[in-house]
Amino acid sequence: MKRSTVWRQFLGGASLLASISLALPAPSPAAHAAKIIVPRVATGRVTHARGNTAELEGVVNPRGQETTYFFQYGRTIAYGSQTPAASAGKGTANIKVGQSASPFLPGYHYRLVASNTQPNSTRIGRDRTFVTRVTLIGRP
Repeated sequence: MKRSTVWRQFLGGASLLASISLALPAPSPAAHAAKIIVPRVATGRVTHARGNTAELEGVVNPRGQETTYFFQYGRTIAYGSQTPAASAGKGTANIKVGQSASPFLPGYHYRLVASNTQPNSTRIGRDRTFVTRVTLIGRP
């Protein structure tokens, strides 16, 4: 095969590749710029435990996205109950949140859950267990 024929075949193949790449849509700059922002959560402590009701606390940082939160609680890590969803706003700072849970008894597990409208934005706080101090009569 002559050198000029090989060169023409190479240029023809390169031309075909160039025309295919021009026909494909270019990714939009917005597709690269889109970043999923998820809230930050930290399960806090139990306060105001009276009878079978307690206040569950935690911290949520919405990170600039409209965010809702709730607490899950129950006898095991399957939980089974949750508080109503509440708004954490759309600020960028940590905010203390709290909700009342009932029935809520010693030994119950609980955790804070927060999410916004972005896909895969649900964040779950660490599981904690509510324990109380028991005072034994006749012991110092």
